[in-house]
Amino acid sequence: RERYAENPAGGSTDAMEGFPLLRKAHCMFGWDWGPHLPDAGMWRNISLLAVDRARLVSVHVRQKHENGKVTLTFSPETESYAAGELTCSYTVTAPDGTAFVSTGEPIVVENPQLWWPNGFGEQPLYKVEAVLFCDGKEQDTWSARIGLRTVTMKREKDQWGESFETCVNGVSIFAMGADYIPEDNILSNITPERTRALIADCKAANFNAIRVWGGGYYPDDWFYDACDEAGLLVWQDFM
Repeated sequence: RERYAENPAGGSTDAMEGFPLLRKAHCMFGWDWGPHLPDAGMWRNISLLAVDRARLVSVHVRQKHENGKVTLTFSPETESYAAGELTCSYTVTAPDGTAFVSTGEPIVVENPQLWWPNGFGEQPLYKVEAVLFCDGKEQDTWSARIGLRTVTMKREKDQWGESFETCVNGVSIFAMGADYIPEDNILSNITPERTRALIADCKAANFNAIRVWGGGYYPDDWFYDACDEAGLLVWQDFM
């Protein structure tokens, strides 16, 4: 309130004065479904990392679908703290256990098992594992599960104006779902088990899509993993 008095900044008739000066989710300052309850302190896990020479932060996996095959390319995000040559190796394991290994070159998956939204097919997931080396010495590992799929928007002129269709693997689907808002006013109460139970309910209600609402926060990785497993497309709002 003292800072607000020095430099008034509004933006919402629902929130308390000075709310832009608190770096919190918008909904904590009141919404039609929730109270004015901005939290304080740390609510996600904190880690102290000891790094030798380099670490592997993440890997961006790109997919190219064509003629009954999928080509996977890998772009690692690394942090280096010492001189040396950084290299990565990759292993992609199919749902049936078949493994594809690469020392950095693209991996081609023949006759891929495609991921489909709930109600349109199965949701097979491929495991991607990466190992980071510095001058041949292993430094770090990273892993994730991905679905092999294409997702595009079909926008074509028609008699009403323009279409707006979600297409998965070239098939237009009718997106059915709802908004995902924070599950609790106290964010530390949200757990992987609680979120997975909610996503299971969404699947049982015949959702095939879910929108991460822009007044909340970016969910943890387990949210997106649960959506992959349940066959839910994610419409991701910016916060």
